[in-house]
Amino acid sequence: MPSPHETNPSLIMRLSSQSDVDAWCEFSKLYQPMVYRFARRRGLQDADARELVQNVMIGVAKAVQRWEPDNRRGRFRTWLFRIARNQWITMISKRRLDVGAGGTEELVLIQGQSDESAPANRTSQSGGSLRSRSPS
Repeated sequence: MPSPHETNPSLIMRLSSQSDVDAWCEFSKLYQPMVYRFARRRGLQDADARELVQNVMIGVAKAVQRWEPDNRRGRFRTWLFRIARNQWITMISKRRLDVGAGGTEELVLIQGQSDESAPANRTSQSGGSLRSRSPS
């Protein structure tokens, strides 16, 4: 019987059959929380962490047939978390591509436009309280 820090080899072999619902339920129960913690510790929000977990499970499902126990290459968990790490890198790389182009100058320009388009009835701080300016 494997230690609590090792994955049962027979469970891994059963994962090769995607129709083995019991194996996938057991695997998910064991590893989804670990992958979720992995994602959260790397700064992902809840929804993104859950998406990462799903992507890792899909990655495992696609590749588990090729995994073979080999002490020189590491344990199953090492392989699993390599998939998680690669999925995380892919996720944060895509985020960087989603960020709008431009720098500080563009931000200042955008902020300046919003100030110019504000209504004439603005507020100012005087004596610690905000008062509305009346149009002159």
